Amino acid sequence: MVSACLFLLFDATVLGLSYWIAKEVESDAIAINIAGRQRMLSQRMTKSLLQLQAAGDAQGVKALLRNELRAASETFDTTLRAFKNGGYVDAADGRRVYQEPLEGGVGQGLVQQALTHWVPFYRAIQPILQTKGAVSPASIDQAVILATDYNLTLLDFSNRITNYKESTSRSKTERLRLLQVVAFTFALFNFAVMLYSLWRRMRALQGTQEVLQRQAESDPLTGLPNRNMLVRRLQAAIDKMVAQESALVVAFLDLNEFKPVNDIYGHAAGDAVLKSTAKRLQSRLRHSDLIARHGGDEFVVVLEDIESLDQVRPLLDELVEALEVPVKLEDKAQVSVGVSIGAVIAESEAVSPEQLLHASDQLMYRVKRRSERRWLLARFVAGSRKMEPVD
Repeated sequence: MVSACLFLLFDATVLGLSYWIAKEVESDAIAINIAGRQRMLSQRMTKSLLQLQAAGDAQGVKALLRNELRAASETFDTTLRAFKNGGYVDAADGRRVYQEPLEGGVGQGLVQQALTHWVPFYRAIQPILQTKGAVSPASIDQAVILATDYNLTLLDFSNRITNYKESTSRSKTERLRLLQVVAFTFALFNFAVMLYSLWRRMRALQGTQEVLQRQAESDPLTGLPNRNMLVRRLQAAIDKMVAQESALVVAFLDLNEFKPVNDIYGHAAGDAVLKSTAKRLQSRLRHSDLIARHGGDEFVVVLEDIESLDQVRPLLDELVEALEVPVKLEDKAQVSVGVSIGAVIAESEAVSPEQLLHASDQLMYRVKRRSERRWLLARFVAGSRKMEPVD
């Protein structure tokens, strides 16, 4: 939640900076245009004065030139003072916009120097603009002299103010873009952290789910598949057997003298015997064979891809031999439990896991009643649900 909120915050910051940059660029573009216009106004004022001087007695022409001079000088004065103190000026498209004062000592110094030359010139042309009648030739001559002296200077300061505004605009835009990049970098980093956190959470949930799945499908004592997992795995083996027209063996194992171990040595000793049994079974069987704890002291072994009974008989003998070896307990006592095995073989016919487990269980009890044998092997006939003895 914190990462998501931070991502939204950084994203909003990036968008806000983008809007700010666009606004500042627009504002600076207007200011640069206005500053550049000062050069044109300076030349227009000089041109108007020279034309007034040459107009002679043409009063109609002089009136037009005075109006042109008035418009140019007032715009020049308003703009220059706005650069000094701030104020509203007319943009190139006729809009009234507020011009911020030039920032920094350098900018204010340029404006102040320009005003130093502009103010005497502006005062000199006021008699020309304010006179209602004929304009005195002397006033025009005086203004022309000042225009000649100050025109290039005012042009130079106008250029310098324009260049300064362009430079400060670039610097400000670069700083804003740097902030934008930093905010965007933080946003990406935070987004990566958020994705990593979600990934870790999903991995943790997946791990928990896998643990719960293993707990639901495995025996907590021996780690072998439990009865539920046995049924599912056995069904898959049956489906494979039918599809490949092969055979499989289901062997039901029951420890013979397990109850006395619990009664005499305690349940810890019984648990040790069960764990030892599981390890011995795993050591004698293939990795592809299924070993499961059916419950209590009962185990089930499923052998797939059986080609002949000659594969099964030696293996059953090995299992009996392995489980008859005494188990050493923690108090150095030894117990021997032995095992009874009922094994059924199914061949290429559909059968249910329950049928095979029931048949092998029944066969195992026959072994228990016949003490001279440790295992019996029979063929399960699916159609009749009967067993045909093999050994």
